[in-house]
Amino acid sequence: MTILEAEKAVLAAMVPAATAKRLAFTVSTKPRISNTTFFTGCGKALTAEAYLIASGSQKLSASSRTLVQSVSVLRPGGAARSVKEVAGLTRCSKYRLGTVTHDQLQRQDVSAVKGFDGVSSWCERLNRRSYSCVSVASKGDLLLQMSSVSGTLKDAQRILRQFLDLSAAQLAG
Repeated sequence: MTILEAEKAVLAAMVPAATAKRLAFTVSTKPRISNTTFFTGCGKALTAEAYLIASGSQKLSASSRTLVQSVSVLRPGGAARSVKEVAGLTRCSKYRLGTVTHDQLQRQDVSAVKGFDGVSSWCERLNRRSYSCVSVASKGDLLLQMSSVSGTLKDAQRILRQFLDLSAAQLAG
């Protein structure tokens, strides 16, 4: 796959603004292509960058809630490997990343979400004030990473599941 083809695949896999709007979210940072993925767990990054062809991200917001979505095209086997690697990077009880303390890590069951080859998810508390739920999912050579942030754990979980379902539907075409 060429870089141009990979960039088109990344943009096509992003949740469209019109779809996000139905959930009262707006696109606060339009999809943009970069050369990194954003995943960090227990203070360590996925090795996905070693397989990266192209990546893009966008930020969606609704009042005090945020969802960040990143989609990457990886070389063959890289997306599946990344999802498997997540289990080892979410086993700590807390870690610090920059000025943010992440604690209360807990794995989430997302087996009800269909449409991905593999998916892994967890939630954590951020600086004792808000909650973030994160998922890493693969579909072929695509790696989707999502992070929802809200004031309550239940809301962060709900937002992430809604957008996981939307992403699976988006990939199904």
